[in-house]
Amino acid sequence: MSLYWQALTPPPADRYVYLRLVDSQGRVWAKTDAPPVMGLWPVTRWQPGQIIEDVHELPLPPGTPPGEYRLEVGWYDPQRVSLCLPPVSRRDRAAVCCWVKCRSAGSPYRRRRFARPHRYPPGSQRPPRGVRVAPATATTGDLLPLRLAWREAGSLLNLGAMPNNYALFEWRQNGQTVAPTEQLDPLPLPIEEWGRNALLLSQHEVIVPPTLAAGRYELTVRLHTGSDPAGEPFTLGSVQVDSPPHQFDLPKTALPPFGPAQLDQGVNLAGTPCSQKIQSLISPFTGKPKRP
Repeated sequence: MSLYWQALTPPPADRYVYLRLVDSQGRVWAKTDAPPVMGLWPVTRWQPGQIIEDVHELPLPPGTPPGEYRLEVGWYDPQRVSLCLPPVSRRDRAAVCCWVKCRSAGSPYRRRRFARPHRYPPGSQRPPRGVRVAPATATTGDLLPLRLAWREAGSLLNLGAMPNNYALFEWRQNGQTVAPTEQLDPLPLPIEEWGRNALLLSQHEVIVPPTLAAGRYELTVRLHTGSDPAGEPFTLGSVQVDSPPHQFDLPKTALPPFGPAQLDQGVNLAGTPCSQKIQSLISPFTGKPKRP
């Protein structure tokens, strides 16, 4: 990618250029950070009005799902932001973005096949690029960012038109699923649209259930049709879970809502810890009697 920069005034310090490929849910699929012009021409030497040509590459990991992505381009002060992390402050960055479409390199095939997370070679110290396994420790309520690589693993007879387009995550202990801990996530691309022998990456945020007791658990994943599991579970790792004390009961000081309390399907507002002073201000507008 060729970028063209024009300095209106000489920057007071060096800058780094970043590129990010981001999906509609804000997940980063590819990123790169580098000084402009490969560091051969520091921005402190740029002259006002001068046009600088700057070339960068953004390699896409094999298995990146086809679709529309937002390409973010900008720069930041490396002294204020850690290298290889997206800028976190508008004061430290400048950015532009555009939308790009990524296509699959594989060819579609007709026979349906089981898919499973791709195992990396035995004895290797690291998984393939783009794959992120479960951490060794976690706390209840944590979100575990996972990257999985999927590949066909054999024919599935008499499956018919059953779509296995979901990944089911389960927490297990002593070989048994701890209920209710299941999490169902859609795959980024239906299996029938995969190319033969193609690799597909998927990103997930798996929640450590708040109801888990402290102990060691196996985090597994398997394909799912949306109504029934398919195939065998695949162990992503063994996680030591810490469970600090939680309070799930409604506080005694909480007041019931005055009006409709349904926020979303299956989600109701149980109460609010508003003070009596705030309630005295709300009551005249709601037409409801003041609550003690």
